[in-house]
Amino acid sequence: MDEEKIDYDELNSLIYNFIYFAYGDPENSIVREELDIDNQLCDIIINNYNFKNLKEKTKFKKKMDLNKTIELSKQFLNTIKKEYAAKLNENIEYGKILFPEYDNVMELGYVEVDEHNNKIILVKLLNNIRDIFSLTHEEIHDVVYNVDSITDTSNILCEVPTILSELLLADYVKDKMNKNELINYKKEFLQVYAFTALNFKLQFLLIDEVITNGYIDKISLANIVLKIIEICNDESLAFDILYRVRELSNEDMSFYFQDLRYINGIVLASYLHDKILNNPKLIKCFSGYNETYFDKSIPQVFKSIGLDVVDEDLLKISEDSYNELEKSFQKELKRVWW
Repeated sequence: MDEEKIDYDELNSLIYNFIYFAYGDPENSIVREELDIDNQLCDIIINNYNFKNLKEKTKFKKKMDLNKTIELSKQFLNTIKKEYAAKLNENIEYGKILFPEYDNVMELGYVEVDEHNNKIILVKLLNNIRDIFSLTHEEIHDVVYNVDSITDTSNILCEVPTILSELLLADYVKDKMNKNELINYKKEFLQVYAFTALNFKLQFLLIDEVITNGYIDKISLANIVLKIIEICNDESLAFDILYRVRELSNEDMSFYFQDLRYINGIVLASYLHDKILNNPKLIKCFSGYNETYFDKSIPQVFKSIGLDVVDEDLLKISEDSYNELEKSFQKELKRVWW
């Protein structure tokens, strides 16, 4: 990465704006301790994922047409709640789900809101196993996300039910699909979240440096580079991640919260998945819970899933709860790289 192309004044200004205006009120600036839980959940991923696996290329040899994708997704949703499968049918019938061909943009699917405040689901077709997971993921967004009532919880934890649905879907189709294709999908699935966690760690280190020492300069950025290299043990990967510093010169820090959604999503979904595997009857609670937990505060959500919150203001959890989260994520990794 060419350091000369980094505008340090602009970079520091953007991070200052994030710290003091992320909540829209300079008198309600971000406190360093508030970010601890974000960093701790990120560390669960980066401390346990083997970044050598990011170099492993996943290939899908089996083709899957749209009809089969829809049918398998519908069958799975029906096991969760019949109304979910009916909603998928309705969305397809009334053109609320669009299936454009993949265009090399990273997102395989997303939900957008039109000028009439109606949700439109886009699922970019790759004509392989990925399509089932993309469709199911976005359909769960549709049924649990209320665009008319956005809360801190729905904003920060919106990926928990969707990622959990993918983990449960993988369990459902394991006897219906080629084993190697499914394992390859799981590898790719976890690769995405590991890469996101490394990106997020960069953002955290930049913010932490400004809060602690007041600014980012060439020396402090070089130290951050070394920390990233130490984490992933791969200089080229570290510089791929650090390339994002240049992106910061053209964007605000809003992607901190965007990436945080996926950090929360994979860690909490792995924890809930582990609970369901230990007690399969809990899958019947999936729909009812996901349709109501957005009305809770984030500490209330953490408590409702059995985590011990010791400080609600800073969202601190006990060491035992942290260890439970980490063990669940470790098990998720072992199901793929045994």
